[in-house]
Amino acid sequence: MNIYSHLEEKKDKRKNRFRGGVGRLAGLLLVLLLLGTAVLPAGRSEAAETEIDAAKAKSISRLSFPIRDDKKHLYRIYIFASDEKKSVTTQDDAWAGASPGDVIYSGSYRAALVKNGRKTGVVQKVNLNLRTINTTRNESFRLQGDGKSRPDLLFLSQAAASNVNEIYGFVITGGTLHSLDFASETGVSRGRDGYAAPKEAMRGLSGNRIQTRFYNNATWNYSFDTYKLDIKSLQLRHVGSVSRPDYEWPNV
Repeated sequence: MNIYSHLEEKKDKRKNRFRGGVGRLAGLLLVLLLLGTAVLPAGRSEAAETEIDAAKAKSISRLSFPIRDDKKHLYRIYIFASDEKKSVTTQDDAWAGASPGDVIYSGSYRAALVKNGRKTGVVQKVNLNLRTINTTRNESFRLQGDGKSRPDLLFLSQAAASNVNEIYGFVITGGTLHSLDFASETGVSRGRDGYAAPKEAMRGLSGNRIQTRFYNNATWNYSFDTYKLDIKSLQLRHVGSVSRPDYEWPNV
């Protein structure tokens, strides 16, 4: 036997020992997994992790909104965080998004969706992009649908500056809460975040359109942006802009 054959034989023996060890380890892990499953609390399953009692969702929520979907079915959205923390803004911590004394909650917020009349709801997988809630200001809002083709829309809002907030839009279709992208007129995504004033930031228009406004420090004018909802692509497509010195909504 030459040296190369000898080394290959030793290598094969090591491989066999390794495979045998892996097999034994896999068997041990399987036993542990089965034992762990056996001692899980009753009712604990994949489905149980996504479902939530409607009364519990209400009791732990920080925000809630009544929302009608694209079929005009009524739901209640509950916004909650299992790791939520409360703070009160001090003079040193104050900024454009929080004045001294404002009550701020922070956490990894999720949404639970409960259909009207149901006793249980479903925790949604959608990323809300929401980390803080200023309950003193309460700037998130529902934009009521037109009763025809545009359903209710939810906008979660957080301060970006003294005169403008970041907003994230959501809609319910097929019993699920979906996020909306802001996009160009041709459908090129511009991201999930849009901008609007902290208060009275949006209005609904005909033809599946909505309009936002905020004061633009760069132009010293109010900016009004119009978007059209494309529910199939889950987009708010930009279809027009107006800049003017006064706060009043423009004629469209």
